[in-house]
Amino acid sequence: LESGRILIPLGYNTDNYIRERGEYERRIVTVYSEDGGETWVIGSDNIATPIGLLMGHTGAMEPVVVELGDGRVWMIIRTQTPCFHESFSEDGGKTWAHPAPTQFRAPNAPAAVLRLTDRRLVLCWNDVSEYPGEVIRSGRQYLHIAVSSDDGKSWSRSKLIARREEGEHENINVRYPFLCETADGSLLVRYHRTGGGGGINRRELLRIDPDWIAE
Repeated sequence: LESGRILIPLGYNTDNYIRERGEYERRIVTVYSEDGGETWVIGSDNIATPIGLLMGHTGAMEPVVVELGDGRVWMIIRTQTPCFHESFSEDGGKTWAHPAPTQFRAPNAPAAVLRLTDRRLVLCWNDVSEYPGEVIRSGRQYLHIAVSSDDGKSWSRSKLIARREEGEHENINVRYPFLCETADGSLLVRYHRTGGGGGINRRELLRIDPDWIAE
């Protein structure tokens, strides 16, 4: 964060066994360090989201966070509902507001978020709302990206950057994006291409001009 604090959101299994799902509910807690990672403090919140109908791991999962221009921290949470949930912290990640649904439709899969040097926000995820066809099995066949110039109040229409290619197994996934800005202002997107009965398991890397995303 701007203050120098290192903030990490973590998902974990609770002791709450969901019999109809055959697994334990997952929730989120944050940890933070003021001394460069020498010591850590556990945040006070135990963040939960509704358990939706989408199959897969159950509960609040795989959060990502970014600091906004007004000093708040924005958390985006993977859920089993048809969209991400979000929470905000006004004290650098110590405590969090009750999570609420977002505008971002997604399968049971995580997002990636990054603040660029020019202060724009970039969000990368499997944007179900822009899929060319129906959601198939895991729903991770198409990976999209969008940019915001007003600190997340509005977003560009998401653009397709990776997909299941013609002839590939119907359950090929392009998922788990990770974002990094280069010294020249380009955006690197690394993601996983997996599935198809175990036939494919590789990492792929794209270099993208953020201005192209915004067009």
